Amino acid sequence: MSKSREMDSHGQWNFGSGLPWSELSAAWSSPDYSRERDQNRQNRASDVRGLGSSLHTGGSIPHTEHRRLVLGREPTLVELHSHTHKRQKDQRWVDEHARKAFEEYTRIRESQTAAVEGSSGGSTEYSDYHTWSQAVGGMQHGRVYGLGSQAYAYEGQTSSGCSFSSSTQESLYTQQITALTAELEQVRKAQADWQMQMQQQMEIQQQMQIQQTQMLEEM
Repeated sequence: MSKSREMDSHGQWNFGSGLPWSELSAAWSSPDYSRERDQNRQNRASDVRGLGSSLHTGGSIPHTEHRRLVLGREPTLVELHSHTHKRQKDQRWVDEHARKAFEEYTRIRESQTAAVEGSSGGSTEYSDYHTWSQAVGGMQHGRVYGLGSQAYAYEGQTSSGCSFSSSTQESLYTQQITALTAELEQVRKAQADWQMQMQQQMEIQQQMQIQQTQMLEEM
């Protein structure tokens, strides 16, 4: 500490940067530094995996109250998320984490809908909580992003039979595996074609080098 903070010749504290306390204090009070400090605080508060306190616009009203105020009914989790994580003045997401969570949830829901429509097992009810939990990376340290510790209540509700059937889940996994296998096969074919082209180019270059060598020897 003695190296980083010591008195200068004018009797002012110097923090190792060569600047006296008065100049450091002025720099820390500048608008640019204040904006950067606030942004860093928001970034720390909105943890990318939901481990910290997520940014939201709901104020001090608990999530349970928001559920009753949004639509006059029990909203879905994504409706609640949109209501509490968008700025009222311009309807923009409060941060990238909130936006990506919504987009991932929407993508999974569309995949589930397509799987149900493509199956012959009839209608299937997907758990809204399980879909949301999958979209945000599941439970971390007893909390789910957007739900906090209330995730345990949803776990209890969905475990009683609200989640989709095992047969439909198996059908979804089978379709996903089939699609991934086909995609992998396309990648392998593209790699094989590329290797063949490279081999042909190398052979052409070798032939050209041989011809050039022969021409030089004949001269």
